[in-house]
Amino acid sequence: MAERALRRVLGRELITIVRQPSYLFLLFGAPALAWVLLGGIVSTPAVQAVPFAVVDEDNSPASRDLAYRLNSSPTLDVSVRHDGSQAALAEVRAQHSFGYLVIPHGFAEQLQSGLPQQIPAYVNQQSYMMGTLLTNQLVRFVIESSLHETASQFVVHGQTAEQARAQVVPISGERSVAGNQWLNYQSFLRASLHSHVWHVLLVLSTLYAVGREFREGSTGDWWYASDRHLGVALLGKLLPLVIVMLGWALCYHLAALQALNLPWGGRLWRLLALSAWVAAFYISASVLVMALLHNLRMALSVAAVYTLPAFAFIGVTFPVTSMGGVAHFWQSLLPVGSLIRWQDQVLHFNASLADLWPQLWPLGVVTLLFWPPAAVLLREKIAHPKWTGHF
Repeated sequence: MAERALRRVLGRELITIVRQPSYLFLLFGAPALAWVLLGGIVSTPAVQAVPFAVVDEDNSPASRDLAYRLNSSPTLDVSVRHDGSQAALAEVRAQHSFGYLVIPHGFAEQLQSGLPQQIPAYVNQQSYMMGTLLTNQLVRFVIESSLHETASQFVVHGQTAEQARAQVVPISGERSVAGNQWLNYQSFLRASLHSHVWHVLLVLSTLYAVGREFREGSTGDWWYASDRHLGVALLGKLLPLVIVMLGWALCYHLAALQALNLPWGGRLWRLLALSAWVAAFYISASVLVMALLHNLRMALSVAAVYTLPAFAFIGVTFPVTSMGGVAHFWQSLLPVGSLIRWQDQVLHFNASLADLWPQLWPLGVVTLLFWPPAAVLLREKIAHPKWTGHF
């Protein structure tokens, strides 16, 4: 009996998906569109050929060498100017370049005399990530150039190359990257954007699947198709969207692994298990909201307020540790932020589910706590015709 009822509810739901363009778009069109658009935004693993100007006021072999060194970086696309810094500043304001560096008059002479060098650099920090990237590139190449020139001067004054290196190496630095050690924007930023879009669509799809019954006044048909068994009614209704949304999550995880050239191994199934864990929370929360409101329009409004601003609170665009108390509280209510951090742990540190379990089990407890009140409220509302016809 239960199997027959489940097949009836499943068949009814699949027919609904095919016949409802908005539902079909939520499950297939919107994730595919996000895949294409986000893939276009983050189309390469690293930022390349960023327009940048070098204002060469010295016009000496040393200044030309420094400009050449900067241009050797794949990150920078350097144009050398000799018409002053005002023209370079105008290009930055017009957003034709992201910054400029000024090599002042007397640069070569100061190098020869061994005086400390000051090379002003101006970077547009309106794009925080780009500004930070350019600043790091400039500092690294200016330091390398200064070390190179200093060592050359020591050699010119009669020291051996070994002696020269011995005097300049102590002031050099070495940077080691933890976390995103591949410096790969696709694995870090695109994976975060995909997860954010995915959790929004998951919530909207769940609300639409359940809320459509209230909107169209068809809760009685749904209830009788399940032989008046709430578990069968919910399983048959939610199973198609769960399969589809986890399928999209699988595609997103495969893209992240491909971007890092990592073998699938256990990582892929760990990532999928984490997505399923978080999906269970959002589905249970969505069913509870729908059971409380039994009004699709109102439920979608609540979901928009809750899910759409989430990306600002999950620590990708701004560090969580620097947020205020209210933002910290709101961030704690957004499991998608935890999902992104867990994904990073698996991708970049090969963390196991056992390693993450102390962070996973509280979310599982909350998910389970949502179902009893949701089941009581939903059973009451779909079993009585007075609740149908709400919009």
